Amino acid sequence: GFSDNFVDQWWSGASTQADAQYIAVEAGSQLSGYDLALVPGATISGTVTDASHAPLANVTVSALRSGDLYPISGFTDEDGRFTIPSLAAGDYTVAFDPSGAGAYAMSWWNGASTPSTATVIDVAEGQAITDIDATLGAGGSISGTVTGLTANGAVFPANNATVYLIRPDGSEATETYAGDGTYTLANLAPGKYTIRFEPQGDTTDFVAQWLGNKSTQAAAKTITVKAGKSLSGVDLTMPSTTLASAIPTITGKAIVGRTLHA
Repeated sequence: GFSDNFVDQWWSGASTQADAQYIAVEAGSQLSGYDLALVPGATISGTVTDASHAPLANVTVSALRSGDLYPISGFTDEDGRFTIPSLAAGDYTVAFDPSGAGAYAMSWWNGASTPSTATVIDVAEGQAITDIDATLGAGGSISGTVTGLTANGAVFPANNATVYLIRPDGSEATETYAGDGTYTLANLAPGKYTIRFEPQGDTTDFVAQWLGNKSTQAAAKTITVKAGKSLSGVDLTMPSTTLASAIPTITGKAIVGRTLHA
């Protein structure tokens, strides 16, 4: 947790479950003496401000170690200061999520707009790393409506569709749900993106689509997000997976040797 600056461990002294020792427990046994001394963790600290150097409170700051799935996070206080404790030794990237602070752009240290371009911080055991500061600029946003097209031609909101914002390299920038058919993607770093729309997970009534009603990212429409700008009306209608039946029509003259089209 955040109460003390120690590193998570597995018994006995392992940093991963794969390296941990198993304990054989027999029915009715009372095992004791399985003690462990926690190792003090490293820390990463700094200050987050806006472009005018005013401190930003409630920014989530996350440190992700190379090879890990989940980061360790902290929050900026009213003075914009943060400390991320309990870090094991390793290489980290640090992300600044301003969604709780206002309309600022997501950022990575040192001034990067994507995790792949972030500066890696080499953290030694028990080291206190300071001055991991960030200045956050204005973010952009994208909003719109997701609808579904039924087999009989009716259009209605695609409630709970998932909306993914995708960078040109195929990595995901963020995602959200279109609860009532409308969505907003906020705190976006300036740059080029496309969007993938997927229907609610427990339904197969509609076909997942990329922006512009395309089936692949390569063919999808690209949009440019600018700092401080809001793009609205970025809508999409997902077609039905069911083909509507219809009475066939035949054209052409029924003459021997001629072609008829149905």
